Amino acid sequence: MDLEKAKLDELLEEVSKRGFISTRREVLVNRTYKFPRQLKPFKLGIVSDTHIGSQMQQISLLHEAYKEMAKEKVKVILHCGDMIEGNGKLYKGQIYEMFLHGADNMVKYAIENYPKADNILTYVIGGSHDFSFYKSDGADVLARIAEKRDDIRYLGVSGAFINIGKIKIYLMHPDGGSAYARSYKMQKIIEQFPPAQKPNILLCGHYHITNELPNYRNVVGLQLPCFQTQTQYLRAKGLNPDIGYLILEVFPDIKGIAHFKTDWRFFYEPSEGDY
Repeated sequence: MDLEKAKLDELLEEVSKRGFISTRREVLVNRTYKFPRQLKPFKLGIVSDTHIGSQMQQISLLHEAYKEMAKEKVKVILHCGDMIEGNGKLYKGQIYEMFLHGADNMVKYAIENYPKADNILTYVIGGSHDFSFYKSDGADVLARIAEKRDDIRYLGVSGAFINIGKIKIYLMHPDGGSAYARSYKMQKIIEQFPPAQKPNILLCGHYHITNELPNYRNVVGLQLPCFQTQTQYLRAKGLNPDIGYLILEVFPDIKGIAHFKTDWRFFYEPSEGDY
């Protein structure tokens, strides 16, 4: 029996590593990842909502963004969720806006086509679209992508903390629609952090529109653009997404952050049929 149990444990562990549900794997949420302390200024590339598999994806512009970030000597890119389009069941008619269907096809396409640049690592959290396969089929697609791409690191679902020395950054992919004012959702999110968990920088995906709160309750709030043109869902709500990315330059000191600079970069002419 001990031998059989050992074999079962080994099998479940291997299944988990490949991104499929098992009784031995828990969903990673709000994990903290520690990076070495930095005392010299450093740059972070920030992207979100790439929605690979959607007919509205902007993968050519995403590749251009990675090339530009490489020129800026960015070494780390943080992705705030919805790397892929998901299972097509998140809103009515979504499945007809997709050119890829099924977890296997999206994983394969992402492995082969998501940008890769020398000396750049991408750290990604899962969003609602990524997690849709887990809910329906038990497949953690980002874990499977990261397993095959040595330049992609999977941090878990919905949120993750990254600590660079004393600097605390929170990557978040919330739920729900946009508010009447761009800053409202980030304000409410920041207000809900317990004092001990409050980050220095909040990076917020999901909404597809840009906003910057430079100092709200001592938190830098940055709401991110996307790499997907207007879907029928957004059109029905009268919303048009911002397409672009952010280069965040951080100037540390012994206490944490001395100051920072945001370099927002937008694409005003998206491509049609970029798939």
